[in-house]
Amino acid sequence: MKTFTKTKRLLCKADFDYVFKHANKIHCPPFIILYCKGQTNFARLGLVIGKKNVNKAWQRNRIRRIIRESFRQQQLPSYDIVLIAKRGADNYANQAIFKYLGTIWSRLNAVHD
Repeated sequence: MKTFTKTKRLLCKADFDYVFKHANKIHCPPFIILYCKGQTNFARLGLVIGKKNVNKAWQRNRIRRIIRESFRQQQLPSYDIVLIAKRGADNYANQAIFKYLGTIWSRLNAVHD
């Protein structure tokens, strides 16, 4: 069983700042994805889901759970990834978010090859 441990997360401000400074971008309707070559041998994920863009806490939590689950199921190259939720990301159904995330993960794998 694959898990989403602390080692797979971007936790400190310095990690986020590094990604913001060296970022490549991918856009999709609900998210902006910033990624750069990681400093570890595995992919790490950071989430930015602001109250300004997704008003309700339960919606922010739902989006976080979906993103984490999708990330956990992938075998990604060693990138540090930050997903930023756009305004209206809470309007997408769970399956639509999974679909967009699947496209993002496949694009990241294609960039790595």
